[in-house]
Amino acid sequence: LEMFPPSEYVFVGWGEYDGQMIDKMFDLWERPRPEFAERVNLKKAHARFYGFKKERGLARALRHAVIEFEGTPHSGRDDAYNTAKLFL
Repeated sequence: LEMFPPSEYVFVGWGEYDGQMIDKMFDLWERPRPEFAERVNLKKAHARFYGFKKERGLARALRHAVIEFEGTPHSGRDDAYNTAKLFL
């Protein structure tokens, strides 16, 4: 758990692109990003945790964890749901 920032709330995404989209949504809604909200690139954390030299795609990481992908790949909602399953 040391790889995750100490915070009450954490935004988790799979890859840097997801984190950029989180920031863009706050800009779009004209809201400041909460100072307590940290952002975790679970793709990078996953590779580091398992000692992989390269980061893996979400579908491959789910297979590694023996978790079935639900929904349509690259659908924001379905990818978020599956990322959350992997995070938990």
